[in-house]
Amino acid sequence: RVLGSDGAAMAGVSLLLRNDITGFKADVVSGSDGSYQFYNVPFNPYELRAEVKGFQSFRQTVDVRSSAPLEIAVSLK
Repeated sequence: RVLGSDGAAMAGVSLLLRNDITGFKADVVSGSDGSYQFYNVPFNPYELRAEVKGFQSFRQTVDVRSSAPLEIAVSLK
């Protein structure tokens, strides 16, 4: 989920998952409850990014190594 500095869910946040070596890129927008999902992501390391005007950019390395879902909280400040 995408959360603001007050802990409230943030809807409409654009998120980008990318791997510059393989060229894989996927983008989604968070839902009304702040949730987001990427589908069919190949096993590899990625950088997850979220940027919203008025907040610091969020960047985190994500290592996808299995088909089990990963839950990554995005906290914007």
